[in-house]
Amino acid sequence: MVAGNLDKDKFGFVSDPASENWTVCDDPNQVASFISHPGPGIGTRPSTVSRKWHEGDELMRRHAGNGFMGQAIWGKSTSTWFKYTAPPVPQGLRLTLTSVSDLERARSAKIASIRILSATYGYGSKRVDVSDRVRLLVVQYRKPVAVSSRYLGAELVRKRGKRTDLEIVHSKQGKTQERTWKEGETVDPAKL
Repeated sequence: MVAGNLDKDKFGFVSDPASENWTVCDDPNQVASFISHPGPGIGTRPSTVSRKWHEGDELMRRHAGNGFMGQAIWGKSTSTWFKYTAPPVPQGLRLTLTSVSDLERARSAKIASIRILSATYGYGSKRVDVSDRVRLLVVQYRKPVAVSSRYLGAELVRKRGKRTDLEIVHSKQGKTQERTWKEGETVDPAKL
């Protein structure tokens, strides 16, 4: 698990298999290229750790803070290299520690104004209510939501050829909106 701390319980980034900013390289022959260029590794996403170390979460929160919501990530081999590619800074914006805090406060205020009315995952009439999980991730933890049964905690028997999606009905500044994300996409709370 990784945490880029900005302040107590404030993070610039955390290890998260749902984030498109994390990539992995499992081939030792490709590591130099992977590290030196932002391109290689894009599309090679980390996976979650199936057998977690029983003391890992507690130890990470002790050092990073109780607000740490990252997850253990790994690749496909015993020798995996990780890379976090920071999102680009908007043109004309000069980042300082103060402006990072200001940006985080503005983003948090925007997300806090969102109410998740309902969220369902599935296809056609085969849908599972995942409202509580989406509320927890989007409003409380302000985390992106990966559209997958494993991440949403939704067990669903799939029919061959049917594409699953996540439908969210949310309210923001008194306006109700309904949006749909396909399996494999990520819901960014700041863009709701």
